[in-house]
Amino acid sequence: MTRSLKALSAVAMLAACALPISSASAQDSAAAKIRTFDAASAVSLTGVSIIRVDTLKQGENSSVSALFVSGSDSITAMIAPVTFLSSNSLTLAAGDVIDISGSKLMMAGKSMLVATEIKKGETKVVLRDKATGAPAWPQGTAMSKP
Repeated sequence: MTRSLKALSAVAMLAACALPISSASAQDSAAAKIRTFDAASAVSLTGVSIIRVDTLKQGENSSVSALFVSGSDSITAMIAPVTFLSSNSLTLAAGDVIDISGSKLMMAGKSMLVATEIKKGETKVVLRDKATGAPAWPQGTAMSKP
């Protein structure tokens, strides 16, 4: 991955996982200036194969993202903190086939997905509220730390 794409992924993951999800009703907050969720751009993809899984450590937080291809589009999905996935018995690796839903956005010309739900095999995990993008994990607690 090029340095610029890594930097973009890092910024997007921090915005999607470490900060509260912004929405139209939170336009006055600093987080709202980075548009990280839009319910109107919701998509559901089935049977996608993960190409690569990345873990971003920023301070005390560790968040997971996954790269996959849908049609001719390469998409990086911001998933959730590592500890949240572990507490829900979900691990992800390259080659895994998943169903994933979320808000599809363009950041610096690249497709990004802020995941709201993920299913691998029989394990289904709700990651964020489908209408607001609010994370399902507790904010500001040890849940978002490694």
